[in-house]
Amino acid sequence: MGRRGFGKSNYLEHVANKLFSVGWTVLDIWASDNLENAFHCINLNCKDNPDETCNCHKAFPITLLAPENITYEQSAVDHFNKQNYTQTEWYKKFPNKNFDLVYPPMKPKSERPKELVQIVKLPKPTKTLGTEQNQKIAEIFEKTVLDCRKNRRIMVFNPKMFPSETDSFRTLEVLIRKLNDIAYHHFHKLTPKDVGKSTRDEMTTQEKCYDKMVVLIREMGELTPSSKLKSDASGESVRVKKAMLQVVRKLRHHQISLLTDFQNYFDIESSIRSQLDLLTLVNTTKRLGGDELKWVFDEIETRHYAIKKKYGRKGEQIAKDCCPLVNELKQGQAYVVYPNDHIRLWDIPMPPSHHKNPDQHWEQITGIHFAWTKETIATNGSNSSKTDDKLLFSLIYEKRNTKNGKAMKWQEVIDYLALEQQKGSIVWDKPFNEMKTATLAKMFERWLKRFEK
Repeated sequence: MGRRGFGKSNYLEHVANKLFSVGWTVLDIWASDNLENAFHCINLNCKDNPDETCNCHKAFPITLLAPENITYEQSAVDHFNKQNYTQTEWYKKFPNKNFDLVYPPMKPKSERPKELVQIVKLPKPTKTLGTEQNQKIAEIFEKTVLDCRKNRRIMVFNPKMFPSETDSFRTLEVLIRKLNDIAYHHFHKLTPKDVGKSTRDEMTTQEKCYDKMVVLIREMGELTPSSKLKSDASGESVRVKKAMLQVVRKLRHHQISLLTDFQNYFDIESSIRSQLDLLTLVNTTKRLGGDELKWVFDEIETRHYAIKKKYGRKGEQIAKDCCPLVNELKQGQAYVVYPNDHIRLWDIPMPPSHHKNPDQHWEQITGIHFAWTKETIATNGSNSSKTDDKLLFSLIYEKRNTKNGKAMKWQEVIDYLALEQQKGSIVWDKPFNEMKTATLAKMFERWLKRFEK
């Protein structure tokens, strides 16, 4: 808890990065709609710049959740992920071959680094929870969480990725309600025998933390306000609040930890606030803490003035250093209130990945820009979460049997479908750019028998 601009997000990112580094599964599922929580994947090497207060020196791979009608240039994603050769790399390996500046050649898979950004598309959510589309969202979410654990990625959900508040809140509701189920079925503590070892001391930190999941929600007051007033224009945020009220009481039973922040202690629903185990205070005031936290401020004031009195003229500086008042805490300082009411002053380092500054934009830094199509072949006037077989068959049939006699070859059809899938015009559960020509040809033959009857 703390005032704006005093490091609440820094603290959350530091803890999340620390837990991720020792093997926890990290789901960063809410932040302001500027992709603030997608900055885990950015390293600007600010640590080497004496003019920067940022400490970034490392980037963490992320998986971004997005709607199925989102569009972006795959080439921009590949460039940020360093999947292409640079000129220097190309001429070092192929000194006698020309380098294509417009379409830099891709590296073979064996030479490509781990992708810092991956994008997973979700179907359009519906208002009713139990529909086929919402179940599909839950299934994809479950697979993504398990993939993030296996391949050491941070999962990111941000409302900026969605074209409307309605879609983002409805999708988030499905994700939150699925959390405990995922943990129950998949997040079990491993024994040494499970990983072929004799003792727990021989296990890696990732194996020891196989069952650990932490969920980040920034500005909890936006999702679970204590008042009945809904801040969003759509009014759909109430769905998320209800989901949180149901799930948060059971998180501890499923070994899921929650990291969140807020500016005012009474911003968030009391039944959620009462579940807090550790409370961290950055620079804030007694007014924002209210009566429930008055004892914390009083205890710190008592310690502060006792030190000041004990050391005379030097006491003021010693008190500021050893026990500063809560409203005088500097950036990077915080008081932690433990479950046994013990209070301790902490120094909080900056996270190892880049923390977003107010004037920075994720899309400008990464070069990955997002847009949305109004309609896709997938919808066809309905809420289908997958392109209709008949529509896709018709499209392939057209490309294979053009009137001017220039029918596409199967590889050309695959390239065309992959491009349309990248744009978001075609929604399919398998990437066309990985499909073999024989596979598509057989699929087309089956459809031909079915639809030509």
